[in-house]
Amino acid sequence: MASRTAEEVGPFTSLMRLIFKDILMHICITLGVLGNILTLIILLQKKMRHTSTSQYLTFLTVFDLLYIVSCFFNNLEIMYSNNMLIEQIRPYINLIFYPLGDFSANTSAYLILVFTIERFVAVAYPLNSRFWCRPSRARKIILATVIFTFLLTFPTFLENKIAFIHDPDLNRTRAELVDSGFYPNFDFYKLIYFWLIAIMVQFIPLTLLIVLNGFLMKYIHGSIKLKQINLTNNFKPFSTDKPSIELRVHRKSDLTVQNTYKNTSQSDQNKVTILLIATVLLFLICQVPSALLLIYEAIFPLDNDVGYVTKDIRLGLNNIANGLTAINASVNFILYSCFSDKFRQTFRAMFLNKTKRNESTMYSKIRTIVSN
Repeated sequence: MASRTAEEVGPFTSLMRLIFKDILMHICITLGVLGNILTLIILLQKKMRHTSTSQYLTFLTVFDLLYIVSCFFNNLEIMYSNNMLIEQIRPYINLIFYPLGDFSANTSAYLILVFTIERFVAVAYPLNSRFWCRPSRARKIILATVIFTFLLTFPTFLENKIAFIHDPDLNRTRAELVDSGFYPNFDFYKLIYFWLIAIMVQFIPLTLLIVLNGFLMKYIHGSIKLKQINLTNNFKPFSTDKPSIELRVHRKSDLTVQNTYKNTSQSDQNKVTILLIATVLLFLICQVPSALLLIYEAIFPLDNDVGYVTKDIRLGLNNIANGLTAINASVNFILYSCFSDKFRQTFRAMFLNKTKRNESTMYSKIRTIVSN
């Protein structure tokens, strides 16, 4: 997530909140919750979960769903302002869902990274792919990744606490979210931790994703080019000075079987790689603005900025960055439907074909009743 917003709200920030929090966030939350739940149902089907790719996509969907839920609770105060109940529970919600949102966002970034590394191994070292690209090994890597990102995000869970403050105007006690006092020098901690997150969650993963994704795109381009060359060679007429016709037919049949098996395996690898490339490209588009803002804030803290206009611009840009991150977490179903044939086939088999069968059964019953 981009940094927390300050109290001052200028016209640019107000406009960006209207667009990205009041309008777009409602769309992302609805689409993200429904789409990610539907994606999980499809990915957990027996014929889908036997590959390492499905393992990565499943857990990525889980943490994207968790991020969307965190966005919903973190924006309750803005989305449903002037609500007494929301005002009362807001400190408890922020205490839990601010760090939980950071944890889910960080985990999603690293899951995409380890998935990309696995694809790189499968493409660059195909002989080692049987050892590395297995569902059981993928689950172990995912577990290690979740533990790592939780430890990386854990300091944020200790930043704040709930304090009960008496309000003399209303003559009642209300809960407020305040600094926990766990860190003796909170400003120094924030500076160090901001740089840690900027490097470990933004700079290193994004740099590796750009490099590895470039390699995978080069591999796909070369694979498509090689396939075109093979297709061209297969249509070349056989010369008459070759061995006998029967022998040529036999060799051609063997070659066809080998090429069919090789092309099928290569095609499956290419489809998985193309799906990953699309996922990474969307992730980079949505995450680079947040990364740049986080690095900029690590160098020039927002609290030290005394200019009203610059603060307004920076807070508005933070809203844009958070909105892009929410978009990235809410379009899994659309992304997988566009780039995965197996995902589409499973969806049709689960929902569309079942609907058609039910309709056919209903019409058959109606025809039987009418004929009788």
